[in-house]
Amino acid sequence: MKILNVHEAKTRLSSVLAEIAEKGEKFLICRNGKPV
Repeated sequence: MKILNVHEAKTRLSSVLAEIAEKGEKFLICRNGKPV
């Protein structure tokens, strides 16, 4: 599982979604170190 902060998730949203769709990768999005 990869951990992203909110800013990085917003910046890379299309590539994150592609990784989820193609590889089944899991992501955890955090704000101030806490899961959102």
